[in-house]
Amino acid sequence: MPVRTYLKTFREPFYLLFFIPQFACVSWGWGSADWPYRAAFAAGIPFLLLCMACEEYSLREAVKMAAFAVLIAWAYMQNRNRSLILACMAVYGVKGLDLKRILRWAFWVMLICMSLKVALCAAGILPNKVLELPKENGVMYMIPCYGYDTPNNLFFHLVTVVLMAMALYGDAFRWPALLVVLLMYGAYRVLISRTGWLCFLALAALYLSASYLHSKKKEGMLSVLRILMVLSPAFLFLLNLFLIYLQRTGMRAIVVVNGLLNGRLFFANEAFENIGISLLGSKNAVQLDMLYATMLLNYGVLLSIICIGAYSVAMWKLRKKKEDLLLIAMTVMAIYSFMEVNAINPMWNPFLLYVSVTLFETDDFTLKC
Repeated sequence: MPVRTYLKTFREPFYLLFFIPQFACVSWGWGSADWPYRAAFAAGIPFLLLCMACEEYSLREAVKMAAFAVLIAWAYMQNRNRSLILACMAVYGVKGLDLKRILRWAFWVMLICMSLKVALCAAGILPNKVLELPKENGVMYMIPCYGYDTPNNLFFHLVTVVLMAMALYGDAFRWPALLVVLLMYGAYRVLISRTGWLCFLALAALYLSASYLHSKKKEGMLSVLRILMVLSPAFLFLLNLFLIYLQRTGMRAIVVVNGLLNGRLFFANEAFENIGISLLGSKNAVQLDMLYATMLLNYGVLLSIICIGAYSVAMWKLRKKKEDLLLIAMTVMAIYSFMEVNAINPMWNPFLLYVSVTLFETDDFTLKC
């Protein structure tokens, strides 16, 4: 048996050795500035290369991968932003693998890491940093972080865990739903993460709507809901730009909206005026608490359109498969991206792996648990 054929049977373990250690680091609260994460990334690269070397890519796929890699490399040379590089690597290596099984690994790793970290910090065994942050009406609150950089980051992880549980366990997810709502509300009261709570409410609304329409066999309305979810990334991207443009007018209504967004529109507008938007990424770009604005600054117009388009096409393919729970998860991440930047990183947002169904020439992506 040729060596490549033999090694191909180990593609999934190879990929997991690349993906899961980094995912575990992020779930624990470590980022790219921490040595465990850097070590996990360095150790995972050979396994990713082995995983890719054992897979066959068509000429068309290889051309698309190479072209996208060149655009990302150019944007990286402009401003040294690495998030899209990591997303690109994770998507390139996942061709032909069972996406749901990888998602299940990610779910249990994140759930265990988060539970342990929060428990150790709450017990005083690990440091529990407290931040003073402005919240409702500019009032300052002292908020514990439980081992994470910010309370918002911790709540983002909580929402991600709920999304993965929903996507993986489907109908069984309905039974503990009330407990999940109570736990998330309790977390909101402690962490005061308005963004996270609003996104969780959007998740609940979409889940209840899809469940109701499915139970009542209202296929026409359910089809409309699916199409609206597919369109949500492009709509939110354009809405983000429109609101930033309105910020320049000083309208009273936009001042109120900017206040509700904790000044995000003001800072985005300042960045756009000072740095500017280019076709392929701007130099000295900054990271804002709005992914869509950050993408335009860091990656430029072309890459931003490609990324939003690829994400939307993946959702369209999931719509055709009637994978409503995955559609809801990707929609919630699109909503989160309106007010946070984390969803561009697959170690924060494992649903990005489904963009692979856009890149590769197959509709046979495994969705079974």
